[in-house]
Amino acid sequence: MSSPTHSPTVTPSHANSEIHALWTFDLVYVTTAGGPGDATSVPALKVYELAFRGGQVGAAAAIGLTLAAIIFLIVIGIDRLAERGMRT
Repeated sequence: MSSPTHSPTVTPSHANSEIHALWTFDLVYVTTAGGPGDATSVPALKVYELAFRGGQVGAAAAIGLTLAAIIFLIVIGIDRLAERGMRT
């Protein structure tokens, strides 16, 4: 579907779902704590575990900044695809 009237609504919704998928760790932490093993672990949970359980704040900050950069690039890509779709 490439309707120009839907694009202003779909694009932010898609970007929001990408951000939520990468940053969500509360549900995983509460239900499984990343287990069994690391089967349900997400990157944000790893950041939390490194910072607060392992005391490796620097490593957690580096992973967090990398994750933020990845999210930024994904959102920019979604935005550019949406703009290209609106022009055609």
